[in-house]
Amino acid sequence: MKRIIMAMLAIVVMTDLKAQENIVVNNPDNTPYWGIRVNYDYTIPGSVKQGGVGIDLFKGGSGFSVGAIYNLPIIANLYFEPGISLFYDTYRTDDIMVGADDMMFNDTHITYSQFGFRIPLMFGYHFDFYNSVRINVMTGPQFGIGLSGKEKLKGYQIEDFDIEDDMYSDEGGFKRFNFQWAVGAGVTVDCFDLSVKYFFGLNNTLDNSDGMELKENLLQVGIGYNF
Repeated sequence: MKRIIMAMLAIVVMTDLKAQENIVVNNPDNTPYWGIRVNYDYTIPGSVKQGGVGIDLFKGGSGFSVGAIYNLPIIANLYFEPGISLFYDTYRTDDIMVGADDMMFNDTHITYSQFGFRIPLMFGYHFDFYNSVRINVMTGPQFGIGLSGKEKLKGYQIEDFDIEDDMYSDEGGFKRFNFQWAVGAGVTVDCFDLSVKYFFGLNNTLDNSDGMELKENLLQVGIGYNF
């Protein structure tokens, strides 16, 4: 009985080693490829901080991005995947009160919309199952540049109460540059790709001299096709 159990264990170990042999050596099935990606973006602004005190001033908002990637194998199943995408994202402030003297108006908020491009530089590893299914884990930096941005003050209690500014002007007070770090996972089936990533904002996106700080985080769900 012991010999049968030992033989079964040996078969399991050998099978497992066979399945994992490409973890530490080059996998000949890995070749470079291009891919296109379409993403749903959910911007999650953090708290506005000043002097160590944070205020939750903003609500999250939806957007989208479209771009391309190039997957370059490094060693075993480790890969480097740079990309570029165009994005359109939105978010808004919570309802605020504006006015002067004896005229105050509730149910007022500021909406923000940004258009620009991003450059993600992902490092990842894939685990192969069967012949066409891969589980991917990834991390890396992402650089964003805003090409245009609008902020609009909207009031519900006054007709035509709309004030619009350029986000990147002195009045707008935002920086064009955004630096984030991503962690994510995904699955590839044949040529189709599905992924979920969370990007942590690392730099202050407010352009000001009074010590206020805001970091923009991002949740991204993407689908794609690899060539």
